[in-house]
Amino acid sequence: MSDGFSGEPKYQCSLKFLPYCESCTSPVFLIIVDIKNEVAYWLFISRELLTNLALRIKQGSESVSVKIPLKNIIRKGNSEYLLEWQKIIKDYSKKICYYDDLLEEHTSLEKAYEILKQENSLLGVEKSEFHNIHKFLDRLNLYLDTDFTIIKEIYYKNCWKLVIGYNNYSENNITYLLYPINFNKNDLQIREISDKLKEDLRKELEICIVKNIISKNPSNNQPEKYAKELIIEK
Repeated sequence: MSDGFSGEPKYQCSLKFLPYCESCTSPVFLIIVDIKNEVAYWLFISRELLTNLALRIKQGSESVSVKIPLKNIIRKGNSEYLLEWQKIIKDYSKKICYYDDLLEEHTSLEKAYEILKQENSLLGVEKSEFHNIHKFLDRLNLYLDTDFTIIKEIYYKNCWKLVIGYNNYSENNITYLLYPINFNKNDLQIREISDKLKEDLRKELEICIVKNIISKNPSNNQPEKYAKELIIEK
């Protein structure tokens, strides 16, 4: 790195390095050294970072500038960075371990979302069941954002909220599908699925991600409790 830098450390990263980071099955860390001050700075090359860098690459350029937070420092006598590395490596290992399952579920949810978009909108509609469905979704997403963030990080990366498509809602019965809405999308939190659309979902998806509950509808009777049970089951 340059001798006279101020503010956040920067590194002019070669574009040839980025494809390696994207294809590597192990976590990649960029480490730059400030020889004069005898410190170094590190940065985890995540998928999100690679996506952001790709948007900033100018045509004909051979490198892109990467900023590194000042807190990501390595200095003699301070091993805090090792704890951060351990956490990153642990999370990365989990994603690799569950990769096939995650890919299958993600593909199925994408197919489901495309089918669900065909359904009529419930925007502005009032129904008695919406009260408990909202309570269920609020508690479910609260758990994902607080006590069970690891589930969101592994299964629903870049997800803003989980939302629901449902069919045949009554005190004793519900058929539903939970699917993620990403931060860059605007969509309804509740969709009602017609009988025809329900069958289309079952036919199109190779794995069953549509839950059918008969005898007692937990989202109607104990929505908050059921939200926690679903999270623990996941």
